[in-house]
Formats: sequence, structure tokens, C-alpha cells
Amino acid sequence: MFNILLLPLRNIPYKNGTNILAKDGAPKLHLWRAAHRDDDMWAYGQWNRFGVDSLKYSLVNLKVEPVSKYSVKIVSIVKAEGKLGFGAYHTATYLINGDGDVKVDNKVQFTGLRINLARIGVRYEFDKKFDKMTYFGRGPIENYADRKTASDVGLYTLDVNDQYEYEKPMEHGNHEDVRWASFSGSGMPSVTFKSDNNLMQVSALPYTDEQMQNVEYKIDLPASNATVFTLSTKTLGVGSNGCGPRPLDKYMVWSDNTEFSYTLKLLK
Repeated sequence: MFNILLLPLRNIPYKNGTNILAKDGAPKLHLWRAAHRDDDMWAYGQWNRFGVDSLKYSLVNLKVEPVSKYSVKIVSIVKAEGKLGFGAYHTATYLINGDGDVKVDNKVQFTGLRINLARIGVRYEFDKKFDKMTYFGRGPIENYADRKTASDVGLYTLDVNDQYEYEKPMEHGNHEDVRWASFSGSGMPSVTFKSDNNLMQVSALPYTDEQMQNVEYKIDLPASNATVFTLSTKTLGVGSNGCGPRPLDKYMVWSDNTEFSYTLKLLK
């Protein structure tokens, strides 16, 4: 179940050994987004310059420790290396219980200059059959830290492949103040993520940020091969820098050391 060469949770097996993750879909530290055009262009230049959009991941340490007869703790430390000295060490502690719960504690320690980020969180890539997300948070339309008062907290269900897409591809579909989010699909189990301490920000899209960033129009996007789930503890506001100011200071995200937790549960 665990790939000691890179990351735990490389596989999340279902019946008959089926992996519910897409290829290379294991959770990884994720700090940027496909730039909002043109509101994010002030920040994207920095993400590109410091390699935030092209981090190289390498395993520093992995430790497995039995906790009880029915639980085990796995601690991985992964180095995410950017450019010009920027990087981060991501320590993820997985407490795996016999009832199927996986408690994940994350500690992110940054190196290099203090810079603006798009988010601090992790990204999973699930089998594309997971095409429905039900969540308890702000909706139903996309919302961000500085654009959420018109989005009520409630219980919502969205179709991953039937969300509003901008003509020029960019990150979209964020939802704030999420208590839990659950994925399902035809013939697939239910996978639920629950916030433990602070409320989460989540999105579920058919494309990665890398696939969206350099595409001129949505008609030119490649065929989707995964459901891309991003879970964040901090997300940059939108602002209006295309024709006005950047996000206010309180909606900025900086490369400051951060800790966050969530619980994952697989229900067959």
C-alpha cells in the first residue's frame, strides 16, 4: 500500500486490489494555481521564478510505527524543491486505524525567501470515475476568501465534469469553509475528507493546474484523465488586479510555516 520511494498513500486499494487513485495521484504538497487571467498575473511571475509551479519532490525520511493492535503510524518527510533557494519540507503523519479512518497531520516548513503563494494544501488525483462531490461548506457557485458572502454554507452536490469553465483556462471551482467533502461514482466506493481543526477550502476539477496554465482556450485542453481534488488550509483571494488592486493583505497567503490536519475515510 505504501511506496517507500516517494510517498505513503501511493495506492488506496478497493475491492480486487483496484487503486482508486489515478497514476501518480498520491497526495503531494500543492502551493500554486493556474493563474486567474488577469487578476493573478502579478503573482504568477513569482510562482514561476521561484519554481512554485514546478516543485521537485524527494523523500527525506519514512518511519513506520505500530501504535496498537489495530492502528499504525507512518511519518513521511518529503522535500519540495523549487528555484533560487525556495522550497519546503512537508511532514505528513498518517495514523491509520482499523476502522478505515486515516488521520493526516501536516507540517509545512519553508526555506528561502518569504513569497506569496496561491495556497497551502495537498492535491490528490482520483480515478476519473469519481465524478460527484458532495460537501458541507459554501456554495453552490465557486467562492474565495474575498468573494464568499453571497455563498451560503449548506449541503451541496456537484458534478466534477459539469462545472462552469472560463474560456481561457484557469484555476476555478474553489469552495470555502468546508466541514467535509465526499466523493462517489458509479461502481466506486465513497471517499470522505473531514476537517479536523480549521475549516478547509476544496475544489474538484477534471484538470490539473499544470494542464490549464499554458492553454489559450478551453477547447484546446487535453482529455481529462483524473478527478483532481485540492484540499487547502489557506487560499489566496482573487482581488481585481486585472483592472484594479491586488487582494487585500488579510487575503494573501505567504510562505510561512503552517500546520493543518484532516481525516480521510474510505467506505465500500
